[in-house]
Amino acid sequence: MNAHSEALREMVKRWTQIVADVGRGYALTFDDYLNDLDLRRQIDQRLWELELGETNVDEGIREVLADVDETFREVTVAMEENVWGDENARDEGWSAEREWFYYRMPIERPKGW
Repeated sequence: MNAHSEALREMVKRWTQIVADVGRGYALTFDDYLNDLDLRRQIDQRLWELELGETNVDEGIREVLADVDETFREVTVAMEENVWGDENARDEGWSAEREWFYYRMPIERPKGW
């Protein structure tokens, strides 16, 4: 396994921990949540970079990511607006289909969000 694949594996491991935290009832701040979602976007970027560089991505990583993403969908609710705001979404070119995770909020979250 090369260093790029290992970095991706570590990112997916961290995303798995975040999703578990969300499932237990997210206790951190809204800004922390935004940062956690940015990790998920970075995972997509890393996958794209590896594929562009014709690096084989371990299918096991993809399977784990798909399972964790499904769990994330189960412990969050869909939102019509991007959590970063629709203006930011337009500026960044994010879509609800591709960056779907930016359109979800934890079911259980701190008051005052």
